[in-house]
Amino acid sequence: MPQESYADFSIIQKYLDQKKYHDEAKKNYAEKIAELDTTLTALRDELNAKDQAISQLQLQLAEAQALIKEREKSVQEANIQMHRLKQQMEPSQAQQQGSSAFEDTAAKKAKFGFLK
Repeated sequence: MPQESYADFSIIQKYLDQKKYHDEAKKNYAEKIAELDTTLTALRDELNAKDQAISQLQLQLAEAQALIKEREKSVQEANIQMHRLKQQMEPSQAQQQGSSAFEDTAAKKAKFGFLK
């Protein structure tokens, strides 16, 4: 009988050791899960903050692109207006140059005619 009680004690001791090992492992895993949950929550918060920053930057980019398009349109309109003004000035410049050339030749003729 003493052997049987020792065998029973040995089985009970192994069971208690395994239960203790299992409880410690379960506790360690629970702590790791809690740490990972905390880390995951922090990462989600950081991701949400970055998503908000990205959406704000996208809005700013869209506004800047709209402003650039408006300015390009204004520059194009100014170039068209400048081109029209140049075209309007060319005939008047040609007339002025023609009349000044006529005056120059008349003055030269008078000058050279006077010297003759």
